[in-house]
Amino acid sequence: MGAITLVLCGALAMRLPQLKPQRAVSARAAATSTTLEAPPRGTVDFDVSKLPTAQPTPADVAADEAPFQWTKQWYPVAVVEYLDPEKPHAFKLLGRDIVVWNDGAVEGATATTKRSARGKRRREAGAWRAFEDACPHRLAPLSEGRVEETGELLCAYHAWRFDGTGACTAIPQSPAEQAAAHRANPRAQCAAFPTTVADGLLWVWPEAGENAALEAATLRSPALVPELHDPALKGRVKALPWNSRELPYGWDFFLENVNDPAHVPVSHHGIVGDRYTGASPLEIEVTKPLKPQSGYEFKITQTGTSAVGAAVSHDTFRPPSLLQITSTFVDGGKMILALYATPSRPGYTNHIGCQILVRNEAGKLPPGLGAFALPMPTWLLHVTASLFLNQDAVFLHHQEKILARGALGRTPYEAKPAGGEYVQSVFTPNAADKGIIIFRQWLARYAGGGVPWVGSTELPPRSHDGDRLFDVYESHTKNCRYCLAALQNVRRAKVGAFVGAALIVLARASIGAIPSALLAGAATLTGALLAKLEQLFFKYEFSHASNH
Repeated sequence: MGAITLVLCGALAMRLPQLKPQRAVSARAAATSTTLEAPPRGTVDFDVSKLPTAQPTPADVAADEAPFQWTKQWYPVAVVEYLDPEKPHAFKLLGRDIVVWNDGAVEGATATTKRSARGKRRREAGAWRAFEDACPHRLAPLSEGRVEETGELLCAYHAWRFDGTGACTAIPQSPAEQAAAHRANPRAQCAAFPTTVADGLLWVWPEAGENAALEAATLRSPALVPELHDPALKGRVKALPWNSRELPYGWDFFLENVNDPAHVPVSHHGIVGDRYTGASPLEIEVTKPLKPQSGYEFKITQTGTSAVGAAVSHDTFRPPSLLQITSTFVDGGKMILALYATPSRPGYTNHIGCQILVRNEAGKLPPGLGAFALPMPTWLLHVTASLFLNQDAVFLHHQEKILARGALGRTPYEAKPAGGEYVQSVFTPNAADKGIIIFRQWLARYAGGGVPWVGSTELPPRSHDGDRLFDVYESHTKNCRYCLAALQNVRRAKVGAFVGAALIVLARASIGAIPSALLAGAATLTGALLAKLEQLFFKYEFSHASNH
């Protein structure tokens, strides 16, 4: 590990007593930059470099006023770079179980080729696919299957195979004279969802279907960060690595939280603020009115001392997933938080976010989000993100349940208009709360008041033991190839440190009593610190009462 890694690991160790174990592309622009002519089923490709530069046409304006439909949207579900293309990955989207996988094949592989050991044969760059996570045969989860060297997805229950379009390519149990008919039967096909990759993210369109879903998906672009595609900013934009996590509270509560600038210095005390000196009155002014498709924007003005030289800050919501916080500094630089939230299941949201730094005209980078803007290995950024994310999770996980169940004798807030106005369940007297109210107004007015889940709408119970609330492994590590590799290396280094300490003790006579004691102590301490670091890949507990 490099010097910065060791320093950050040391800083983590000091906190470890708390550880236990683009502007949316219009339909007009999208239609001119993509093609509908016989695309592969379940896949859509966009040229994200071609953003519209002209003023919106009447058709664009009319499209922005069209009713918001939850299933006719692009949702980011994963960071492509972090996914292992050698295996399928399970995710949830709008309550539906999906499996994502890559159909890249090994050159020369055939249907009878056994998958070789990892790294022995090079895979071609395939397309990322998304299916319903259920084999059409007996509904076994395809996420427990295998990606074969042919680029097919194999169900590990009965060895049925599927290509990237969802077509069944092999049913070993079918007699030869019936195999072709069985494979061609529509009931043998997987439900495949349109997918695309933009800004390094895998986006899924939650409607299956070879024709209608693909056509609808092609006429809408994912909600991208405009600065990443602005030709005028070429060479001035620095995007830091993405972080991803399934958080233990709902999509609407995530967006409510990031629409709330007032919580930052208090909830994130010690990282990006001070709870005693940072809280002050705020003014919020709507700069782009609420629209069904393009969302809204508001400007934040702090009447007290401004944070780190920021001249102005804007929050922009681009439905259904992006909340972009743009801080423009007095020297012209910008710091952008691109915060994506995808509704995964009731009581959970799939969050993907990063910092984007924009140099001013003199080439100077603005300050980022504290230590999280420092250069560090991607895996270390991911595990340290728990320090920041869990500062909010301890509130939002419980807040959602309290509101939904009408605790304290107040009117229960149901995530539907029929459940009553949100403001009847809470007390929001200050202008600082205006961003929250704006979001709730958009949700009630244009999006039916809440997510139309597939399957159960029941919220999970409140977690008081921390296993679910502070989980890292299930919510991130298992689907991140960088973190899985780092975890393996940390475990090896930990074992090596403890074995080294034992060998030093055994060699005491040849080394000398005092030197051997010092060396053994150093090796043991290193092993203990690595053991603490190992825990960060599984769970990180946080307590505001202990955060002084």
